[in-house]
Order: sequence, then C-alpha cells, then structure tokens
Amino acid sequence: MTFITFIKSLFATEKQHELGALLDTRPQEEKDKDYKLEEIVASVASVDWKEKPKSEWRSFGVQNQITSSSCVAQSVRKAMRVLFKVNHNLDLDFSASDIYRRRSNKPREGMSGPDAFSIASKGVTLNALMPSDNKTEYEMNNAKSIDGTDIVREVFKIPNYVALPIKDFETVASTIQKTSKGVVLFYFFTRAEWAIEKPTVKSGTLFIGSSLALHHGVCAVDAFLVNGKKHLLVEDSAHFMGLTYHLISEEFHNNRNYYAAYPIRFAFDKVGKPSYNGTIKSLQDCLKAEGLFPSNVESTGFYGAITIKAVNEFQKKYSIDLVGTGTVGTNTKIQLHELYP
Repeated sequence: MTFITFIKSLFATEKQHELGALLDTRPQEEKDKDYKLEEIVASVASVDWKEKPKSEWRSFGVQNQITSSSCVAQSVRKAMRVLFKVNHNLDLDFSASDIYRRRSNKPREGMSGPDAFSIASKGVTLNALMPSDNKTEYEMNNAKSIDGTDIVREVFKIPNYVALPIKDFETVASTIQKTSKGVVLFYFFTRAEWAIEKPTVKSGTLFIGSSLALHHGVCAVDAFLVNGKKHLLVEDSAHFMGLTYHLISEEFHNNRNYYAAYPIRFAFDKVGKPSYNGTIKSLQDCLKAEGLFPSNVESTGFYGAITIKAVNEFQKKYSIDLVGTGTVGTNTKIQLHELYP
C-alpha cells in the first residue's frame, strides 16, 4: 500500500459501500438469456424451519473488503467456496480480487451480480495466489497475476448460475436447505438499518437507487429459526460495526432485496427414451435424452433460456434451418416425432 493510499483509507466513509452492488443495466434481451429458477424447479420445496444454536450455524470463513467496493466479488467468492465444499468436500478460498479487477465497468466502483457470475464462469484463481482481504480499492483494482493463474482458473469455475425471484424469502431459504449452496443476495438500506445483528426496516420511504441508500451484496449460507422467527444467515465482508454476519428476517428481505442468484453445475447425461407429444415438458425430456438439457434438474414446461439454448443445439445437431432462433418450428417437430414417437 502506498502512503497516499493509506492516508485515503484513514478517511474512508460509508460512501465507498453505497454503490458496491450495482443495478443490472443490461438490455432486456440480455436479461432474457439468464437462467431462471422456474425453468428447473417445478415447485419450491417447503422449508423445514428449526431452531439452531449458534454453535451449529454454517460458516465459511471471514472475509474483509475494508474500504473497497468489492462486496459483490466477495459474495461470489463466498458462494464459490460453499459450492466446492458441497460438491467436492474441498475447503478452498477464492480470490475476490481476481473477480473484481476484471469487472466490465472498471474503473467505476462496484459491480453487478450477472457480471460477477459471468467472470466466475471463466474461472477464478485462489486467494492465496491473489489475496483479497484488507485491500483498498486501488489494491483490488491493481492486483497482479502470478505465473500459473490461468491454469488455476481453468480448474475453478462456476459453470452456470440461476437467478431467483427477488423479495422471495422462502425460495432463498428452500434453495439453501435443498442444495446446501450459498445464495448471493443484494440489499439496499440505511446504515442504521444494517449496522445491527438483525437488520430492521426503519425508513418506509427508502427506495432502490436512492441517494440515501447503501447498496450491498452478501452471501446467505444458512436458514433457521431464532426465537421462533425465520431468518437467513448472511456472511458480510463489509463488517458494518464490526459484524461479520447478519440475521435477515422475512420482513427485511421482502422489503429490501433486489437481486438473488446461486451457482449450479448442470449434468448432461443422456437419460430415458421419452415420447414427444408437443408439450414443452416433453420437449425438455427429449432434449435430456439428447444430452442437451440438464439431466439433474426437473423438466418444468417453462420455456426459458436453458431450453432455448438446448433447442438451438438440437437444430444444429440435425441441420435444421431454424438453428439460432430457439423456435420449435415444423421441421424441428418432425425430427422430434421421428426420434421420439
């Protein structure tokens, strides 16, 4: 850290967290390409709400962004750590610096959720190779690669991510409980609302994008009852008032949440021999049999980005002239009926 950077850090204020979690300003056609929960889950599993002593709360290490606006990169870093622990029983700490310095809006502070997940899908190096804690904005932006970084990135990637509906507390809790993964969440709030263990809505007129609001990304890692009330446990790299976690109530989440997503690894095993009957659900079953639609998720009948991509691959495979449109036209239907009568 340079002397000038050190002096600036001494006078850092909460302003540096105001725009940490940026709004998604992509064109609608780009947003439509996002994978949505409705396409892979027909109905959200009910949550088994239970009291849990603090000694049993899930925890995945303390992260500290100090004066940088890297909360989104830090949250995806945490989600990756949980993912590899759940899927491979490996406790790996990833580099938020590696994510943050590659953001599309650099040198502007903060970043969006889709941008962070997109970067993570291309690979992230380990924190030991590019440290991310107690770094200023300048240091995060100028983190240096070392030999072997590209090789490490090839190994550690988030293949896909799924967007959850916003302000839907039960769906977040169900996702955590059913998958054991972490969910990246964005909230807006005043400092007084957030700088306590259980954030509370105090300003009924606060709105997203307000100059009075802080915008922040965290990772939810657990869900349980606290004195009979439902809460999400989020781990927080910003350390407001020294807190490394918060207990998010249903009321707070359903008032202040504006982004939710979690990482997922799709499997593409060829399964079954279905029959195509013209429905979207049967189409998805046939695409699973082709190894083009994820085999480890439900066929829900929701025609979204995952199905469109699979249809395009199907049309390419069988040289059908609609390839690239995502439309199931006459020739595509004929091919499906021929293969899956």
